[in-house]
Amino acid sequence: GWYDAECTELVVKSMCANLNVTKVSIRFNDVDDADMPHLVALVENQTLTELDLSNNFIARCEPLAAALAVNRGLINFDLSYNRLLPPEALAIGKALRQNKRLKALNVSGNKFGEVGAIHLVEAVKYNRHLEGLSMDAMGVSDHMMEQLEWALKECYDV
Repeated sequence: GWYDAECTELVVKSMCANLNVTKVSIRFNDVDDADMPHLVALVENQTLTELDLSNNFIARCEPLAAALAVNRGLINFDLSYNRLLPPEALAIGKALRQNKRLKALNVSGNKFGEVGAIHLVEAVKYNRHLEGLSMDAMGVSDHMMEQLEWALKECYDV
C-alpha cells in the first residue's frame, strides 16, 4: 500500500500537535512493527480517548502495552485483527493490571489462543475499570470465554 512509516510519522505528529483530536483511526493501513515508535507516541498522547489500530500487520506490541499501562486518556483501544501472539497478550495483561482508565479493549482476530486468553482473563480480575474486552476469533474455547465472562462480572459485583 501507499501507507508507510513516514506517513504514520506525519499522521502521529499532526494528531499529537492538535490537542482537540480525541479519536484516531489508522485501520486497514498496512501499519506494522516499523511504525512502533510512532504508534507508541499516539498511546502516550493523553488527549486521545479512542484509538483504532485494527486490521494492520502489528506483530509485537510490548512498547504499546507499556505506554498503555500508564496512559490516562484512552477509553477505547482497538488492536483487533493484527498478528499478535501469546507473548503480546501477556504484555497487554500487565498493562491492564495498571491502567485505570480504559473501558473497552478489542483484541479479536489475533492469535492469542488459550495461553494468551489466560493472561487476559487473569488481568481482568485485577482491573475493575474495564467494561468490555472483545476476544472473538482467537482460537479460544467456549470454556475460556466463559471464564472471561465470569471475570468481567466479578469486577462489578463489589
